[in-house]
Amino acid sequence: FHSWSSVHTSNFIIALSSEIMGMYFVSSVLLIRMNLPVQYRRIITDVLGDLEFHFYYHWNDLIFLISALFTISFLVLSRYSVTQTRYSVP
Repeated sequence: FHSWSSVHTSNFIIALSSEIMGMYFVSSVLLIRMNLPVQYRRIITDVLGDLEFHFYYHWNDLIFLISALFTISFLVLSRYSVTQTRYSVP
């Protein structure tokens, strides 16, 4: 990771991953809310405030896919970086 990143790219990757994880968390909570009884559903709705429920409901699978692919690619790149560093050191 250090071999191809700079301060700006690492900050961008951290911001992007936190944004995707936050969206996934909110969409998961909203989908759990759908399966709760009405009395508990109102509590979650009051806590979360005015969120666009239909946006997260329709895009939950895509958000999950993007976060999973991002995580897999990050793990592969970090593994590749460790392997390259291990073999390049004399």
